[in-house]
Amino acid sequence: MTPSDKANRQFWALRRHERPSPPVRLSVSEFVMEANRRLCADKANIEGTRFIVIQRAGGQDLPSWEGPEAMRPLIQRIFQNMTTRFQLPVAFRIDRE
Repeated sequence: MTPSDKANRQFWALRRHERPSPPVRLSVSEFVMEANRRLCADKANIEGTRFIVIQRAGGQDLPSWEGPEAMRPLIQRIFQNMTTRFQLPVAFRIDRE
């Protein structure tokens, strides 16, 4: 076994024993800001696509998105990547109303 292989094996052995960190709680507006940052950084982004905050009657903020329907897979991928790291106070629905 080469030194590189040994170091790689040790790295992954340590990673398996580490506990995953709990998700960071974000407000809806903070979540939307982070999601838009990731969306703009993605090469597949089409202009006019963005995450938005919708205000419902009763003052509840909900995350949603707007843009062409062809962007749904990208929106879904960004959201799924974010849910492992961040926690939202409300549910995000990919289907727009």
